[in-house]
Order: sequence, then structure tokens, then C-alpha cells
Amino acid sequence: MPSALRDVVVTESEHFVEYDEAGLIKGAPTIISRSKYAEDVFTNNHTSVWGSWWSNFKWGYACCHSFLKNSYCTGEEGKKAWENAERYRTGAGLIEDAPAQDEPRPQEVEPESAKPAAKKRTMEEMMGGVTEAEMDEYRRKRTAADDPMANYLGKDQLAS
Repeated sequence: MPSALRDVVVTESEHFVEYDEAGLIKGAPTIISRSKYAEDVFTNNHTSVWGSWWSNFKWGYACCHSFLKNSYCTGEEGKKAWENAERYRTGAGLIEDAPAQDEPRPQEVEPESAKPAAKKRTMEEMMGGVTEAEMDEYRRKRTAADDPMANYLGKDQLAS
């Protein structure tokens, strides 16, 4: 029998191997595991890696705030453009401009409502009952207190 076949036929070996507690061969060189993905590679003019920035549940580049993985880096100009877009999207620019538009309008006062109404009634007024004018005033005040839209009467602005 040729020697090449003799080596194949023998399935036993006297090669002694010792294992440690982790199940690895003792004395064997440690193998560094490598990822199949490229790490710390800056592509398309980026100065940071993909996934170095997180916003609105999305990953992106920290250098230009871009969410697109194969995009070209625009640097600080890209950050400014992203911030402006966020401001317009959320309406933050409108909130800053709103107080400048609020101007106090002069209130027109009727001569009857200018004089203060007497809060305390005399004994004679109480014994005499309620007049029609007092009842009418009471109805107007009561409906204004119960009506949730009464605050918006006479205003031409949107509620905030």
C-alpha cells in the first residue's frame, strides 16, 4: 500500500491537546476577531464615522448632520442648513416673531360701564326686590362666565 493512502487510512493520532476552562486550546495564539465591516474609514470628505450622530431616532454623521450614508460632507454649512430646516419644521421661528406682533389695542369704553356699579345694596333696595336692569346685568355676566368662547369675542387673533 502506498504511503499516501496509509496516512489517510489511519484515523487515530497520538497528538495530545490540553484545553483550558473556556474551552480553548492551551498555548495556542489568540486570534483577533475582525469585523466584516470597515471601521474608522472616512469616506466622501467626512471627518467623522457613520453613526457618530443621533437625532430624531436616526443615525448620521456628526460632522455635517447628514442622515444619508453615502452623502458628501458639507461641513459647518450643512449643520447650519440642517438647523434652519429643523427650525422651520418645528415652527421655532414663528414663536420668536409672535411677541413682536402683539401690540396693545386701545379699548373703547362705553359711558355707562365707565362708572363703577355699587356693590352693596341698601336695605330699602333689598326689600324692594330686583329691578329689571339688575336682572339684565346679572344675565349678561352669568353667560360670560359660563361661555368658554366669551374670551375670544372681539379678538381677531388665533388662539395659542
